[in-house]
Amino acid sequence: MGQSKKEEKIDRYNILRKGKVIFWDVTERELFDIMEDLAVETYYNSDLKSSDITYEPAIHLDEKTYQSEN
Repeated sequence: MGQSKKEEKIDRYNILRKGKVIFWDVTERELFDIMEDLAVETYYNSDLKSSDITYEPAIHLDEKTYQSEN
């Protein structure tokens, strides 16, 4: 009781466009730069909506193996 969970720092990300990964394993700084570029692209490209662009934490194979064992 009262134990705080150990917060895991997410330091790598994948960027997706319409559900497909277009950039993988980028740093947080790279994420911000790319998202800024994609925001400009959505402004000028009427076929692309901002809701088409998402990101997710990058999970490496060794992390998946560790998570499935515990």
